[in-house]
Amino acid sequence: MSRSPVSMSVQEAMRRATAHHLAGEAEEAEGLYRAILRVVPDHTDVWHNLGVLLAQNGHADAGLPCLLAALERRPGEARHWRACLEAMAEVAVPDAELVEPLRRMPEDAGAHYRLAMWLLERGRHAEAAGVFKRLTLFAPEVPEVWNDLGVALFALRRYEEAEAAYGRALDLAPGHALAWFNLGNLLKGSGRPAEAEAAYRRALAAQPVFAGAWNNLGTLLKEQNRCADAEACLRRALADASESLQARLNLGLLLAESDRCAEARQGFEAILALDGNHAEARWHLAMLPLAPFWERPEEKKRAREAFAGELEALREWFAAREWRFGERAVGCGQPFFLAYHEEENLALSSRHGDLCARLMAQWSGGADLLAPGPRPEGPIRVGVVTCYFRDHSVWQAILKGFFQRLDRDRFQWFAFCTGSHLDEESRLAMERSAFFAGPRELGEWVHLIREVRPDVLLYPELGMDPMTFKLACLRLAPVQMAAWGHPETSGLPTMDCFLSAEGLEPEHGAAHYREKLLKLPNLGVCVGRTVREAGQGGDVAAHGLRPRHPILICAGTPFKYDPAHDGIFVELARGIPGCQLVFFTPPGRPELSRPLHNRLKRRLRAEGLEPDMHLFFLPWLPGEAFHGLMRHATLMLDTIGFSGFNTVLRAVARLLPVVTLEGRFLRGRLGAGILRRLGVTETIAGEIGEYVDLAMRLSADAPWREALRERMAVNLPRLFDDTEPVRHLETILEKMVRG
Repeated sequence: MSRSPVSMSVQEAMRRATAHHLAGEAEEAEGLYRAILRVVPDHTDVWHNLGVLLAQNGHADAGLPCLLAALERRPGEARHWRACLEAMAEVAVPDAELVEPLRRMPEDAGAHYRLAMWLLERGRHAEAAGVFKRLTLFAPEVPEVWNDLGVALFALRRYEEAEAAYGRALDLAPGHALAWFNLGNLLKGSGRPAEAEAAYRRALAAQPVFAGAWNNLGTLLKEQNRCADAEACLRRALADASESLQARLNLGLLLAESDRCAEARQGFEAILALDGNHAEARWHLAMLPLAPFWERPEEKKRAREAFAGELEALREWFAAREWRFGERAVGCGQPFFLAYHEEENLALSSRHGDLCARLMAQWSGGADLLAPGPRPEGPIRVGVVTCYFRDHSVWQAILKGFFQRLDRDRFQWFAFCTGSHLDEESRLAMERSAFFAGPRELGEWVHLIREVRPDVLLYPELGMDPMTFKLACLRLAPVQMAAWGHPETSGLPTMDCFLSAEGLEPEHGAAHYREKLLKLPNLGVCVGRTVREAGQGGDVAAHGLRPRHPILICAGTPFKYDPAHDGIFVELARGIPGCQLVFFTPPGRPELSRPLHNRLKRRLRAEGLEPDMHLFFLPWLPGEAFHGLMRHATLMLDTIGFSGFNTVLRAVARLLPVVTLEGRFLRGRLGAGILRRLGVTETIAGEIGEYVDLAMRLSADAPWREALRERMAVNLPRLFDDTEPVRHLETILEKMVRG
C-alpha cells in the first residue's frame, strides 16, 4: 500500500513524481507535483517540471504560468528560459510578460535563439532583430543566427543591414542555401535582377532540391520575359514539391500569357482540387476568357459572354464562402484585355468593380478607413498610388509634368510606390514629393495611407498593378480619382472621378464612365519634350528593310491589332508598291507576335502577295534605335481601337507623319487628340476606307509629306510643356478639398 504525498518527504515525493513523469503517467505525476507545492510553494524545480508536464500533454496555456513561476524564482538558469519559450510558441503571451524577464536573460544561445524565433514567427520583427543582434555578440560564428537576423531586418525594410547580415552568414557558410535564397529575394525586391538570379542559382547549386528557389527564380525570369527558362524552373519546382500551389499558380499564369489557355485552365483546376478555397486560382480561371488571342469576331463575342458568366460564377463562389479569401484574389488578375475590344465595357467593368469592392469591404470589416478628425492645415495633400514612378508611359505621359509643375506652396505630393523597380525618374519623383514610400503589404499600406491622411488619392492607372487595384477598392481618402494610364473606366464604386482631357474625349464621353468625368484642357497633361538622339536603327538595311521603298511603322503591342482590321494591311501591301509593314516583337515574348504574324501571312498569300516582301517583325528596339528607324520611315500607322499616345508623340516629335482612325472611346482617340493639338487634322480618318486611302496617298505623295513635316515642326511646341492642364487641375483640387 503506497503512502500519501503528505506522509512522504519532499525529496521522495519529487523522486516519485519525476518517475511517473518519465513513464508517461501524467495524472500521477501532476498530483504529486501539486502536493509538493502545497507544502513548498517556492520549489523552483517542481514549478518547472509541472509546467513542462502540462505543456507536453497539450496544455501549454496552463503550463506556461508554472514555467514563468520557475523563471521568476531562478531567472539566471537557461533551462527555464528554454522551457518558457517552447511553451510560448503554443500560446499568445502579453508583451508585459516578456519585457521584464528579457532584461535578466542569461547569455545562453539556445534561449536567445528560441526567443528570437518566437518573436519572428509572430511578426514582432523589431524585437526579434534586437534579440538576434544580442545573440551575435556571444554566438558570432553561427551562420543561422546571421541569416535569421537578415530575415527580421528585411521585414523591417532595413535592406542594407539585411543584405549585410546575409553576407555575414555566407562568409561563415558559403554553401548556406537558405541564406542565398533569402539574399535572392532581397535583391529581386530591390530591382537588381541579375544579382538576384545569381543568388538563386547559388542556392540551387548548394541544394538542388529546393522548390522555393526554383519557383522564385522562375518568376524572376518570367518578369524578364525569359519565358522558356521560367517555365523550366517552375516545372522543376513542381517536380521537387508537387504540392507547391504557388509554383502551380505561377506556371498557370505563364501558360495563360503564352496563349496556352487550355493548359493554364488545367493548372488552375488542379490547384482547386488540392485546395477548394484557393481564391487566386479561382479568380484566374474567371479571367481566362479574356485572353487576347482570337481571330474571328464571333470568338470575341463568345469571350465577352463567357467573362460575364464567369463574373456571376465568381460572385456565387465567394458568397458560398461568406465572402472570405477575396483580398488574396482582388487585383491578382484583372480584365485588362477588355480595353482592347472596341466595345462599350461599362457594364462588365462595373460588375467586376462591384465584386472587387465588396470583397475588399469584407476584408476591412466594413470599417470606415478614413482617418477621423479635421484635415491637417497647410498645403493640399495629393497622394498618388502606382508602381510606375519610373521610366514608363504612365509616368512620362501623365504624372511627370504634374509632379514638376504643380504649385508646391499650395500642394504636396505623397507618393505611394507599389513597385520595386526604381531608376533616375524615380529619383525625380522622390525629390518632388513630401513623402515617398516603397512596397509593403496590404494592411501596412492601409495603415500608412491613413496616417498620411491625403486629401485626394490619384490612381493614374487602374487595371495593371495588383496592389494598386486592391487599394483602389477601398475608401482611403475623401476624394479618389482615376486617370487614363489604362484608358478605361475602373468600374469601381470607390472612384469619384476620372481625369481625362478635352482633346481626347468624344462629345458624349461621360456615358462611358462609372466615375464622374473631369476633362482637363487640351491633351490634359504637361509632357516635356525629350528628343533622343537617333542611335542604332538608322541603318534600315541591317533590319532587312529596303531603304528605297516605303516603310510603314506599326508600333503597337501585337495584341492591339484586332483581326477584324487585318484586311487593311493586305490592301496597303497590294496598293503601295514595295510597301514594308514594320511590326515589333516584345522582348523575350515571340508568342505574342506569332498570332498576328501568322494571320497576316495567310491573308497576304490568299491575295497572291509574298509575305516576306511586306511583313517585317523586328525585335523591340530601345529608344534611340527606334528613333533612328523612324528617321528613315515613310509614316506611322496608329493602332485602331486602342491608339498609342506615347508612340504617336514620339513619331511627331521626329516629324514622322501619322495616320490614325479616330475611335468611339478615349482609348481609340489618343493619336487623333495629339494630331488635332498639332494642327495636322488631315491624316485623321473617320472610317476604315479613309484610313487606307490616307496611308496610300501619304506613301505616294512626297511633297505632301514634306508639307506636313514643315507644319509639324512649326506647331510642335503646342504639344510640350503645356501648363494649362496643370493650372486647371489645381483649381479642381482646391474646389474639391476646400469647397
